Amino acid sequence: MIRSQHLSLALLLGCAASAVAQSHTAGSFEDGGDTQVSAMMMFLGNEEKVYILDKSENNAAKFNNFPAMGAVYDIASRTAQTMGVTTNVFCASGMHLPNGSFATFGGNGAIGPGGNIGDQTAPNNPFQGVYDTTFGDFDGTKGIRILDPCTSQDDFSSPKCEWFDNSSLLSMQSQRWYSAAEPTGTGVVALIGGFTNGGYINRNYPNVDPENEGGAANPTYEFFPANGVAQQTFQFLIKTSGLNAYPLTFLMPSGKMLVQANYSTILWDPIANTETALPDMPGQIVRVYPASGANAMLPLTPENNYTPTVMFCGGIYMDDFSWGNYSWPFADTWTIPSSNKCHTITPEPTDGSAVDYVEDDDLPVGRTMGQLIALPDLTMLVVNGGANGTAGYAQRTLNTLQMPLGESLASEPVGQPALYNPRAPKGQRWSTAGFDTSPIARLYHSSAILLPDASVLIAGSNPNIDVNTSAPFPTTYKAEVFYPHYFAAATRPTYTGAPSTLSYGGDSFDLTVPASAYSGAANDAAENTTVVLIRGGWTTHGMNMGQRVMQLNNTYTVNSDGSLTLHVAQLPPNPNLFQPGPALLFVTVAGIPSNGSYVIIGNGQIGTQPTADASVLPASVRLDGATGSGASNTTSGSGSSSDNGASSSHTGAIVGGIIAAIAVVGILGAGFGIWMARRRRVAAQQASSPSYPMGSAPGGAGGVASGGRVGGGLRSSDSSAFMPLSQANGSATWGANASALSLNSPYYDEPRTASAEFDPYHQNAPRAPEPTRQTLVVAGLTVDVHAQPKATRPDAPVAVMFLLHGRNGSAARMGEYITGIFEEVHARRAKYGGEAQDLFIVTIDQRNHGKRIVDKKANMGWSDHPEQNNDRHALDMYAIQTGTAQDVSYLIDFLPAYLFPNEERTISQFLCVGKSLGGHATWIVLRNEPRIKIGVPIIAAPDYLALMSRRARAHKLPLGPPYFPKALLDLIARADPAAAPYTAADASNPFLGKRILVLSGRDDKKVPWETAAKRFVTGLYVGSRGVKEVWVEPGVGHEFSPGMVKECARFVWEQALAV
Repeated sequence: MIRSQHLSLALLLGCAASAVAQSHTAGSFEDGGDTQVSAMMMFLGNEEKVYILDKSENNAAKFNNFPAMGAVYDIASRTAQTMGVTTNVFCASGMHLPNGSFATFGGNGAIGPGGNIGDQTAPNNPFQGVYDTTFGDFDGTKGIRILDPCTSQDDFSSPKCEWFDNSSLLSMQSQRWYSAAEPTGTGVVALIGGFTNGGYINRNYPNVDPENEGGAANPTYEFFPANGVAQQTFQFLIKTSGLNAYPLTFLMPSGKMLVQANYSTILWDPIANTETALPDMPGQIVRVYPASGANAMLPLTPENNYTPTVMFCGGIYMDDFSWGNYSWPFADTWTIPSSNKCHTITPEPTDGSAVDYVEDDDLPVGRTMGQLIALPDLTMLVVNGGANGTAGYAQRTLNTLQMPLGESLASEPVGQPALYNPRAPKGQRWSTAGFDTSPIARLYHSSAILLPDASVLIAGSNPNIDVNTSAPFPTTYKAEVFYPHYFAAATRPTYTGAPSTLSYGGDSFDLTVPASAYSGAANDAAENTTVVLIRGGWTTHGMNMGQRVMQLNNTYTVNSDGSLTLHVAQLPPNPNLFQPGPALLFVTVAGIPSNGSYVIIGNGQIGTQPTADASVLPASVRLDGATGSGASNTTSGSGSSSDNGASSSHTGAIVGGIIAAIAVVGILGAGFGIWMARRRRVAAQQASSPSYPMGSAPGGAGGVASGGRVGGGLRSSDSSAFMPLSQANGSATWGANASALSLNSPYYDEPRTASAEFDPYHQNAPRAPEPTRQTLVVAGLTVDVHAQPKATRPDAPVAVMFLLHGRNGSAARMGEYITGIFEEVHARRAKYGGEAQDLFIVTIDQRNHGKRIVDKKANMGWSDHPEQNNDRHALDMYAIQTGTAQDVSYLIDFLPAYLFPNEERTISQFLCVGKSLGGHATWIVLRNEPRIKIGVPIIAAPDYLALMSRRARAHKLPLGPPYFPKALLDLIARADPAAAPYTAADASNPFLGKRILVLSGRDDKKVPWETAAKRFVTGLYVGSRGVKEVWVEPGVGHEFSPGMVKECARFVWEQALAV
């Protein structure tokens, strides 16, 4: 039932005859009000309203006395009112229709309190809820819901403005939960895959039934409207079994679709149901749910001949076992870093080139659940997500029964947006300059959508089975509006003449930009003006289904009064490029967009769209001497330059200094984009309240001390706040039917939780400039050297600190620690003043890690699972940490020449800091390298046999061959730090005179303080000229916690820089 479109919107926002003044700060977040229901899904209905959908849960906001699942959000007032939704829309798909209506498809069975199955179930199937008397929701697994968006002039209580949601009258052919929806060029929507029932991922393990998965998988597709066409089996969904929820789909010019799931890719003809295999995703990075990498089609422009290129960023790599099954992941996902890689693919190149993935610039920070939003200056904004883990929620994993972050399977929210410019030179395409960091965690079930004024509405986040406002990552009703870089302009361009509909080919149309909309030379303004169509799509789970952005071809005439007449082509005569339906029309002058006007693309009907020959445009007409009369855009604020290259000329005075103004404020606001939750260190080192709930730890002293201070036990955050899923095939809700499966999964020396949730400086301390990075190649070894720009005078001595990562880590993943250390040093430099040395931080990949990886299994531990077991674990790990210690000595020899070939500066000293495996190596460095006087081993073991014998006992392995070869034991007896005379008071003690800070977590189970380090550290003698400080942090496990980062930076400042 598709009802006719009530709206005939032609000229609303963006069509006044003068420039629009604005007072928002570029790069900032503003309070967006309360959404009433958590925004699991959103779409822009028209220029006034955003529609929001949530799963069935115990929302306080009601509709007809039941917890609401829907709301309509008024953009102008930033308020929302609830709407009636009958069937459970949990994890449905959705899409626009050609007339501007919207439809959602599928969802979950009826659910009641606590995420339990509805109290009325299907006949002979107690696991399928059909209705719940408490929540009032019906089974939504086959539901089709239709909405005709209304405006403020309409009566929202009338049937025409309400959701049509009646599965007895309108439904799909089969149950689909986590399905994809992709429209064809006729407006018919392909509905692809999904679960019929299930949980975390769409499979059992071992995966012996990839087609049906015990009846919970649905490897088919169908169309809406069906028009009598029966659903068909889609072989690709069988091939990608397990990781094909919400498959990623993009219609191509030929009418075929790019489909990506698991790490496989195809070009698919949905009419003929034929598949053409394309290359696999590089590195087997997973981008579909629950890895949930950001994905979008890049702008279609005349410059690229409207050839679609699709970009995938972030997501995560885990081995097949770690993904687990319907019930839960087998790995502790929140400890595994998200990918920072971006890849593009052009499935239908027009130049005859081979189809393949191309690696693009890395994200500034790895993200899972990131979301790419198309902006009208032809850039892309990524928002939301976490630096670790996956989407979904759970109440346990294979080996973790009490989850540390509520039910979240992700950690470390990434609150700072990042901007991608596809036309910038490679290596310069991502920027976070001038962008604030939101204090609100936006993880699972968060969403974002472009608004008509070109700002971005961000809402949702709810990694919880039911409403939980006190969880570490709570159910979130607070929305935000983010203002991108172009809001640095004091005024925004406007235009008149916007049509209400656009066609595929045919006669061009004219838009008029008044002289008051810009300043400076009219010819320059005209040359730098583009006309852009954007469809924001239907947003959920890190995707904007149906999102497209297209630059329309245009020429111009400069008029004597300074106004500009834009001669604009219709869309290219191929509906597959930009499917029929609603969109926003923007005019962008020198990178500053107007407000968008609502238009309908095509004839508003489902079916073959009329096409005509491509529009023929008149030649551009310049007029020297004509100028704009608008105010010069020289306001300050946050922002970043975004020269998108869309115009043919960027010379002369570009529109009254707009570009210059943006560039200036972009420099002012530069800040690093890792999630720095705004925790402030207050007087007397009292723990502050967090920006969002995180666990607190008790204070008090911890550890032992000799010749130095004792850590006070302060912990500024509990970065281990996470959680898992529950039984699968029998539960549509991931509820309490927990599997009794008990397997012994491998452990990791580095759990990779790398918390960045800290603010390591006092409340009013100045923010440090973004660190610089210089990459050297020293005889084939890649060395990254990080520094703070202009920290001291150019000739000040330099202290070089090696910062060594943990097992299964890499140099590339150390950015948050680098930033945290520099922030603290910067604050101390500002507070204490005086002469201090510069700090350079050096990172390298340890042997068999990062870019030096040769054998992944050599980094594994002992396990009862053959595919995860490494019998040589003890040998491999000792070889790696010993080799890393040798690399440090090697680099001490050569770095002065590589860094300062003309003796420009002097390296005064070298330091070594390492976490986990890198901490083990740091102990070896401290023993063997006399040029290292200062070291900070973090969650590390100076006594290798004390650490490994405990692990061997846990796996019932002998402390001998083959697990501990005699040659290895002999080496440890000679070379291990614990084998040295570390208690001696004479020159035989290699630690004499060294300054050492030992950082451990009291709850560390991987490298326990009590058994792996305490005996050695307690007996360690450093002499009267040495320093030994110890902090065993309460409430902390195997992690380089925010408090440890602060203590490490403090020690480096006191012992190395301020002396």
